[in-house]
Amino acid sequence: MLEPSADELRDWGNSVTQFMIDYLGGLRDRPAYRHTSSREIRGRLDSTLPIRGTDFNSLLKVLRETIVPFSRQNAHPRMFGYVQSPGTPIGAFADLLASTLNANLTIWRSAPAPVELERLTIDWIRQILGFPAEADGLFVSGGSMANLAALGAARHARDDSLGRLRMYASNATHFSIAKAAALLGIGRENIRHVAVDESFRMQVDDLVAKINADLASDYIPFCVVANAGTVDTGAVDSLREIREIADRFQLWMHVDGSYGAFAILAESARRLFAGVEQADSIALDPHKWLYLPVDVGCVIYRDPEAARAAFAHEAEYTRMFGEEADEAFV
Repeated sequence: MLEPSADELRDWGNSVTQFMIDYLGGLRDRPAYRHTSSREIRGRLDSTLPIRGTDFNSLLKVLRETIVPFSRQNAHPRMFGYVQSPGTPIGAFADLLASTLNANLTIWRSAPAPVELERLTIDWIRQILGFPAEADGLFVSGGSMANLAALGAARHARDDSLGRLRMYASNATHFSIAKAAALLGIGRENIRHVAVDESFRMQVDDLVAKINADLASDYIPFCVVANAGTVDTGAVDSLREIREIADRFQLWMHVDGSYGAFAILAESARRLFAGVEQADSIALDPHKWLYLPVDVGCVIYRDPEAARAAFAHEAEYTRMFGEEADEAFV
């Protein structure tokens, strides 16, 4: 229904709010996981392509009787598996309001105020990490896309006409890095896996040895990926040492902080992230430690011009008058 009445909207809103209250209030009485199978769930859903729409209350009934009981309860007090945060009621309401506005943040003219809001919140994250004032970034769908966007800029910044590119990451690095290498045409085979120490941190001596070996074989080292909290163990690599090596060999330094980097907010853990502000790019997942609704990833670039060089395009119908500092409708 494209144009429901005010009374219908009010009824739907009240029903959804009451559902949220009942769900969160009854979480302790549910299992964190329910023993089930894909076959059982498929059997509870009507697979017939509907010719006519379904009324709201019927859809809410499906949510109550099938979707909720057969889901993983991420907000359950005994749910400690994986890296999924529970989200928050205020986040759910904010998600509802954002969907109501349905803004397209591809360019300022498409969503002036939402774009400015994104720029503001990105700048807050920049300040949390200690990146320089000129650093910038954007929100993406998750850590995997943030890694892809960062490595795409790194890939564009290095000329590969003289040989094959090589990138470096520890054995503990998330598999999204290998996926990004495949998508960007670098190739999984051109990721050099660096050994880790007893604390699962990258061994910088092995990193240097692998870079030198590749240079001797006419490869082009272009990027090193450091971890700021691995998914398996929470390990944080020695970021300052890796920055020094990146400078020595003229490598782009990317930090995958999707899982753990927001721990920098905790005074007890802040020392672990010394040097993170020196990275050329960093991937983050606000939908983990910041308890925001999935999907909210984030990528920050130390030099945003490197990202613009890699990704910016212009079409006549998107052209704006003025520069970023004074964008306006005229």
